[in-house]
Order: sequence, then structure tokens, then C-alpha cells
Amino acid sequence: IIFSHPRVMKLFTGARTAVCYNTFEVHWDIDQLLAFAQENEISHLAVGPYNYIFRPIVSKNSQHFQTIYQNDTFAIHRIQQAAMQAPTAATTSPKKP
Repeated sequence: IIFSHPRVMKLFTGARTAVCYNTFEVHWDIDQLLAFAQENEISHLAVGPYNYIFRPIVSKNSQHFQTIYQNDTFAIHRIQQAAMQAPTAATTSPKKP
């Protein structure tokens, strides 16, 4: 699960977790997210109210995600395995501008 607070998710669920950040040098897009998920066996993405990185990616690319839980604050999306591509050298690392 990719989540903004991975230690909390791990504590309460026991699931393997990861966190991803945008920086001045790294900007995520759908291709990078799908490649990263496949390469690291990540099946879900949890998006909260302040997740400015993945909220737009999910809304623009809804065919790649299945919402499995949602409340007023958070949504958990299953990353569609059929939509995931094989990682390539161009997509395995976040792009630098």
C-alpha cells in the first residue's frame, strides 16, 4: 500500500507499506506509478485529503484504479493489474525535470 503515513498503516494493518513524495527533482506520473507498483509488488494506493501527488493521477486515470473503500477523508484504490505495464529503464525511476 502506498500511503502518506506508512508506519501508521503498517501498525494497524500489518500490510507492507511505502510512501512516495514529489520533490523539486522528482515528479510522479501514471507511468511511473504503475511501473513502481509492479516492480515493488504494490497493489493498493491510499489517498488522503492532502495527497496532492496521487489525487490528480487517480482522477485523471481512473481506468487504472478500482476504489475499494472510501469515506469523507480517504479512499483506497486497488491498482488494476491488467492496466499495469512492464517496467522499463525509462519508467522505473521518477522523472527529473
